[in-house]
Amino acid sequence: MAYKHASNRLRRDPWAVQYAVNPVSGRKRMQPSGGYATTADEIIEAAEYVRHVANPSDYIAFYFPDMNEDDYQISRLVTALAIPDDCALLAITHGEQSAILAKHGFDRHLILPLSDVDESFLADSLATALVDLYWHYPITHILLPDSVKSRDLAYRVAAQCNVMPTVSVQGFSAGGAIKRSSCGTKTVSCPLSPVMTISSDRIGATNQSQGEAMSIDWCSDMPPSAFIATREFSLSVEDLPLSEAALIFSAGDGVKDWAAFHQAARAANAATAGSRVVCDAGLLEKKRQVGTSGQSVTADVYVAFGISGAVQHLQGIAGCANVIAVNIDPESPIMKRADLGIVADANAVLKAMCQHSSQGEG
Repeated sequence: MAYKHASNRLRRDPWAVQYAVNPVSGRKRMQPSGGYATTADEIIEAAEYVRHVANPSDYIAFYFPDMNEDDYQISRLVTALAIPDDCALLAITHGEQSAILAKHGFDRHLILPLSDVDESFLADSLATALVDLYWHYPITHILLPDSVKSRDLAYRVAAQCNVMPTVSVQGFSAGGAIKRSSCGTKTVSCPLSPVMTISSDRIGATNQSQGEAMSIDWCSDMPPSAFIATREFSLSVEDLPLSEAALIFSAGDGVKDWAAFHQAARAANAATAGSRVVCDAGLLEKKRQVGTSGQSVTADVYVAFGISGAVQHLQGIAGCANVIAVNIDPESPIMKRADLGIVADANAVLKAMCQHSSQGEG
């Protein structure tokens, strides 16, 4: 890798902080403006040397989503991590790029199978695949390019690995990772994280050796990322957000028999909700409140027991497909909004529903 100007002179590395030896005193002096990145002899020597890792004890993994030549440069940043001889650099890609990866110093290459999945599920699928790799192989760090999508993916992976990610890393030092401060005026040092994103445009040229980029297979005992990872578990309808509930039993100030209300909801497998009056009184959790000051719902069927129908509540159920109202006042606003209105006492209706459900009647 020759880093030269068009004039055939070696390019000055603006990001490097190097030292030069005074020929008179023999002391080192710092060159904060950079200095030449390396000599031509060092470049030739590095290009001819191929690093060989027979049996890796650890891996430092790089995920490249777009096969971008610039992103491959982040592998050069790891030379500052003092990699042991038995630690391999693993490139994770979606296509065959072994020749390029070997040139950039990668020891192993894994092609991640990926099918044409919906964009909304792609990030979850990729995160699950990277986490599976993290736990299956002895991976010490997962590094990604510092883009918007890659940072989002890094946060997802870190959350599943129960670690704190470090983003926008510009270099490494003995004290850890180097990144820009929040104000952007200076660099700060922070601890190394198992999951990090790397700013490729902040990496200086180095005399990096080549790797072998030997292919390793996606393990058969790991779930393939070609499918969206799913987990089966039982979930009560009460644990669902109201915005996702298909059937909702909602109580207002007219409901007095709360045992019957909850029993009827359980029998019908309906989520429970309530008006503001009910939730303010503490009879239902605040997250169960429907209306402009609570939640807007889009249930297939919304059954309102003893709710008069204030304007704010009606706005919260505007997206419901079918509204059934049970109220003793036929002129109440909820009855005008309802697709089906039942003029009756809500408590009597709830009691009758419980009796029918206990007898096995629908």
